[in-house]
Amino acid sequence: MTGDIILLPEIYRQFGSRLQAARLKAGLSQQDIATKLGIAQTTYSGYEQGTRKIPLKMITMFSLALNISADELIMGKTTNPPSQTPTEVGELSPDKIELLSDYDLLNDEGKLAARSAIKGLTYTPDYKKSFESEKMA
Repeated sequence: MTGDIILLPEIYRQFGSRLQAARLKAGLSQQDIATKLGIAQTTYSGYEQGTRKIPLKMITMFSLALNISADELIMGKTTNPPSQTPTEVGELSPDKIELLSDYDLLNDEGKLAARSAIKGLTYTPDYKKSFESEKMA
């Protein structure tokens, strides 16, 4: 039975290998992806090398930024393909990636409440983006 147990350092190493492969497939350097996610390049390098523990939130952020399912990063297989195209993912800022990561942690009721709260904020003048000033710029 102990032969079936994969030691934790090996899991991190395997995850790091899959993370590196996804990054290279996307044509990004370690610095590119680190900057996109708002983390230090050395931190990202530690994830790829399997020497740094990976918070669940980072796995979600990697998945979105690299257009790969979390399943594929963690287990090496895909159960559901990502719904976004690489161009859409490339346009996501670290703030939007974090927002989506937090949203994915919510249950259906929480997601409904989050969408309602955001929709409500769009009707508040103090929080609404001014498109007139953007057109003049």
